[in-house]
Amino acid sequence: MKSSEPYCSPAMMINAFEGLAWVFNAAALLDKAQGAKYFDKIKNFISQADEVGKRFLQFDGGLTTTSNAIHGIMSLAEQQGKVPAITEVRILT
Repeated sequence: MKSSEPYCSPAMMINAFEGLAWVFNAAALLDKAQGAKYFDKIKNFISQADEVGKRFLQFDGGLTTTSNAIHGIMSLAEQQGKVPAITEVRILT
């Protein structure tokens, strides 16, 4: 299987919410060692989310970016065998 890592690095340089959301999804397809360095970026990414109703988190870019980010975060956490830095209560559904 060809590595997706070359596609992750350019998106990381953009540092936009939408780009990082795609990075987390792509990193979940990498092997565990390669995905680990992207997992470490989740906590900072989540800290930049907006609060909606003082209860939920939403990322710039709206619901599409938020759902893509949450999918990537949860997929990468599962691939790493770790608990993501976000709780289900904070996810805007």
